[in-house]
Amino acid sequence: MTAVNGSAQRAPAGRASLAADGALAAVLAGVLPVASYFAARHQAGHRPLDAWAIALVIASAAALALRRRYPVAVLALVFGTTLAYFVLGYAEGPIWLALITAYYSAVTGGRRLAAGIAAVAGFAIFPWLDYVLRSRPAPNLTDLAGLAAWLLVVLAPARRCASGGSGQPQPP
Repeated sequence: MTAVNGSAQRAPAGRASLAADGALAAVLAGVLPVASYFAARHQAGHRPLDAWAIALVIASAAALALRRRYPVAVLALVFGTTLAYFVLGYAEGPIWLALITAYYSAVTGGRRLAAGIAAVAGFAIFPWLDYVLRSRPAPNLTDLAGLAAWLLVVLAPARRCASGGSGQPQPP
């Protein structure tokens, strides 16, 4: 009966997906701290990279191991670690890659509302952190337009992927 409904074929794919997500998380957990170190070296006026920054970067990458199984929880966790990273004043860096991956995974996992909420919240919060917390200049219209464009760039292909490539949502 499982051969008829295809569940026998889905089980190995689930394990393969979990293994691939674990591998992605492991690679990012190894690469992102090193990349963050080098990115921070070239940005003055930010808190130096320390153990807390490395822990936040690794936590954001490690959460991606469960991105397909729990896309909303992973998105929330990665959003939170990324927010903490920037609230604490660390330099811009590759931690964004984990947030973009979690955002994309939520959309392709059919959790578009959660991804939309995260995108709007991120758009409303992240550009203003330095202005509100550190008395730096407010983001200009070009910066905001660029951020909006990047959010749409990630959302557009993710929506197409979630709909099976047809542009129309697939039935459950």
